[in-house]
Amino acid sequence: MKRKITCGCICMVLFITASLMGYAADSVTYALDEVGLSVSLPSEFVVFTRDVSETDPNLSAYGLTKESMLSSMISENIYLYAFPEDLKNIITVVAKEDMPQNFNMYSDEELSKTAEQLTAQYEQDGITCLKSEIYSHNQSKFMKFFTTQLDGAGYRRTVNFAVNAAQKFRR
Repeated sequence: MKRKITCGCICMVLFITASLMGYAADSVTYALDEVGLSVSLPSEFVVFTRDVSETDPNLSAYGLTKESMLSSMISENIYLYAFPEDLKNIITVVAKEDMPQNFNMYSDEELSKTAEQLTAQYEQDGITCLKSEIYSHNQSKFMKFFTTQLDGAGYRRTVNFAVNAAQKFRR
């Protein structure tokens, strides 16, 4: 049986929860049935999922179409993309097949090599990786990347990359 591995930024949701507490009054829960995950976000967030409506006003507000958004989400394995209007936080839920069940299966040396490969990919994509770190706790390990864009916009971001094998793959 294939497994669907949810990864990338699931830990980020936990990491930025404290920064979102001010938004906590009203939240909306998004069910990502394909990956067996629900994400609750402040109602002030702009959120795109794979079932985005063609008439979603946020599409036109950001110069997008349903087709372009869906195509991008599918090609990049994205199931949810969310951000507040000030763009201070961006949450992306990515799910991929054929990943290890969790990063605890890797030694720190193997994870360091994986982090180096991901850093090289960031560089190819025009993103400077300022540093990467490996975090470990009793349930899992995850990699943390501190990046900045080379396009002059000066955006800095923290990317938490984790693997969670609790979800089954469904097409």
